[in-house]
Amino acid sequence: LEGYYQYKIPLLPNQLRVGQGYVIDKLDTLWELDSKKKERVTWYLIRIPIRQFEQKIGNIEGFKSIRFMRMFLTNFQEPVVLR
Repeated sequence: LEGYYQYKIPLLPNQLRVGQGYVIDKLDTLWELDSKKKERVTWYLIRIPIRQFEQKIGNIEGFKSIRFMRMFLTNFQEPVVLR
């Protein structure tokens, strides 16, 4: 059976500010791609209060039986890495 809680997290650059939405921290750093290349990257720490879901899909009750998280992204024009 397919039952889950849905949360929407805006990931537009102008909406990713510490203290807004679910963003609680931000770190700008240089990431070493190989021994000759470095790239500036930004890491965001996002915490989602699970009891504040936007929508309940299917016949799910409570939060004790949650085993997985599924993410889907929309409206991206360039590749993005989420970890």
